[in-house]
Parts: sequence; structure tokens; C-alpha cells
Amino acid sequence: LDYGLSCIHAFQGRLCYLSKSGSVTMSQSNKPQSCMRLSVASLADTDCISISSTSSVSGGFTQVIDYAGDLLLFSKLAQGGISGRSVLTPRNATIRVFSNLAYDVTAKPVPALGAVLVPYARSALSMGMLLSERNADASSDIAFNFNSLTDHLPTYIAGRALSICVAPADGIALVRTNDDLKKVYVYEYAVSAGEISKNAWGYWLFPFKVQAVHYINGAIYLATSDSTVTNSGVHYNLRYLKMELNRGPSSSYAGGFLPCEDE
Repeated sequence: LDYGLSCIHAFQGRLCYLSKSGSVTMSQSNKPQSCMRLSVASLADTDCISISSTSSVSGGFTQVIDYAGDLLLFSKLAQGGISGRSVLTPRNATIRVFSNLAYDVTAKPVPALGAVLVPYARSALSMGMLLSERNADASSDIAFNFNSLTDHLPTYIAGRALSICVAPADGIALVRTNDDLKKVYVYEYAVSAGEISKNAWGYWLFPFKVQAVHYINGAIYLATSDSTVTNSGVHYNLRYLKMELNRGPSSSYAGGFLPCEDE
């Protein structure tokens, strides 16, 4: 791989390697350990795939997600995709760049609201959130429109996104940033008749650092840490908290979380 490896992913039974140069290499179909052709005399549909973006500004793709059967690729300067509407072969696989957004590469985009939530850098001190929706009127099957969810709060989310966690059944997205690990930004949304009918931002403030956020079976789990200074040195404490979303806290204080018990 030219210039090193930036990401590994799986798609259509192939192991995908994203290069920092912008190329994507895929293993043989259903043989993730093999990236060699079966024969030098002929090209089989199950052979490995090696493709690159034709855009001069795409750079190296650093994040990749599955969305609606396609493979979406994200770099600092461009976003593109590989169509999965048909079985990928060395003959039909291509990368199409559909936008040139200055993307915040510190956090992976996540599917939500029937689209994709994409964090991006608004300035050196704040970030924003975009909703990337498939363009149904486009002639290409890889085309997306971007709509901002934070234009009314341009400086509200400080720092750069570290992670995004979505609770789709409960209409909540949680964003951690590098500005303050004790703060988790909360995006509450609702969809009615295909349109966003609720679009509200807030945050939860904790007395300790939040290192990770996960959503499982109707509950949010946090991995948190703090430190204690004693005569023998600094001791770091790791604890796990859980909150049932139907008994959630207010938007300003995360008081609904309880220590996890063995389940």
C-alpha cells in the first residue's frame, strides 16, 4: 500500500485496505487473507480489487462506513463512495467523489435519521454537525446532499469530535469532544413524515472524564475515569455507568446515570 495504511474495513465478503495515498485495495471475494489474482492470464470476478480516486483533491481516505448497501469514504478534503448495488468485481468497482467538504477526521460519521451524521471543523475552536442525505434525483447512485444541524449554534460545540454515539430508537445522538472530556453534547431529534420535527442541542456535564459512550438495548453506557492523589502517587479510577433512556436526566446535568451492576 502506497504511503501506509489508514483504515481496514469489510465489504461484500472482501477485506478492504485504505491507503493514505487515496487508493483502496480489496481482497479476493470471501478470501480476506488473499490479495493476489488467481491467474495472470485472465481476470476473474472474484479477484482482488485495487482502485483509486480520480479526484486530485481527495487525499487519503481515513474513515469508512457502510450505508444503505454502499461504502462511504471520508478524507480531510473530500467524501466519496463505492456503489454496492451490484456485486463488486475488478471490472465495475470505482470510487466516485461526491463532495469536497473540509471534514473533521477525528470521529467516524454514523448513520442516523435515515442519513449520515458527519462532524466537521467550523473553526480552530469549534465544530459543527452535518446531515448527509442521499440525493434521490442524481443520475449517479453515489450522490449526497449536506444540510447543517448547527447553523443556528455556530460556536456551541467546542473542540473536535472524538466520537458520536446514536440511540436511534430514542432520537438521541451523543458527541464527545477533545475540548472538555467531562462534557457530552446531546442532540435530540424527532422525525415526522420524513422531516425533522425536533432539532435541539444541549449537553450533560459530569464530575469525571467520559472516555467512551455506547448504546445497547435501550440504555446508554459510559466509561468514565478520574484520579486520586495520595502519598504514594496518582491513582486512576475507571467506572462504568448506565442510564435507561426512559428515565433520563435533564439536558444540563447527567443525574440519571447509575453504576453498572453485573447483569
